[in-house]
Amino acid sequence: MEKKDNQVLDNNTSRKDQINPSSKTIMAVDDLDVMLGSLKTIFTEAGYDFIGKKSGQEALKYLDSNEKKPDLFLLDINMPHMEGYELYEKIIKKGITTPVIFLSGNASDKFVRKAAKIGADDFIVKPFDNEVMMNKIKKCLQN
Repeated sequence: MEKKDNQVLDNNTSRKDQINPSSKTIMAVDDLDVMLGSLKTIFTEAGYDFIGKKSGQEALKYLDSNEKKPDLFLLDINMPHMEGYELYEKIIKKGITTPVIFLSGNASDKFVRKAAKIGADDFIVKPFDNEVMMNKIKKCLQN
């Protein structure tokens, strides 16, 4: 094992595969406070910056008023007033090409196909396994 910049790298992992969470920001948009609280805990404990918004409108307002954009979006599909799909389409229209992972309690093929059709990088079914979710997050942030 070699040590580089306070990180220990094993010989089977390339530097390209290493992600410095402290330099990455994840925005989650979900109408459930408990979900946002859980995601905040998971991501901040892993070293990521976290932005949680309860609606598509809040997320768009944040994006309009902040120059620094998130490195990854986690968007719930079923939310009142604006579904995650619609929110993502509005994000794209703003010229933001940040990776997106959709979250849903419904794993039907219809939801997964629609997410893929509009350009989702991945899809996570709630409730999720934290380790599986973190692996998907890291994969999206590497690209």
